[in-house]
Amino acid sequence: RAISGSRDWTLKVWSLADGRCLQTLEGHSSYVMCVAALSEERAISGSNDRTLKVWSLADGRCLQTLEGHSSYVACVAALSGGRVLSGSDDFTLKLWDAVEAKMAVRVWHRKMLGSNEDAVKHIVKFL
Repeated sequence: RAISGSRDWTLKVWSLADGRCLQTLEGHSSYVMCVAALSEERAISGSNDRTLKVWSLADGRCLQTLEGHSSYVACVAALSGGRVLSGSDDFTLKLWDAVEAKMAVRVWHRKMLGSNEDAVKHIVKFL
């Protein structure tokens, strides 16, 4: 399976075998900017609505909403141990405990690598 986010505020789960849309996940209130798989049964998305959402891929339900960014979530990466790293246009990286649904660490990175969006993408790719 593959998961995509869209400007129509949804995520779609796709079959890689035949290209069919298997399910549509609804719950964000703006564009879905990024998505990552947490496991075979869970995914996380970041949105222009400034939230991250953890999804059940078994039934399409939103399991958790993580709030804390003051601007759109530009990227998200799944790490080991149920942790998630998100980067936002608010010039922060945030490390979350997706199991406990709480922020663990906030890191400011203003002017660290140039433009904010590029900095966030490079840091998340590096991890």
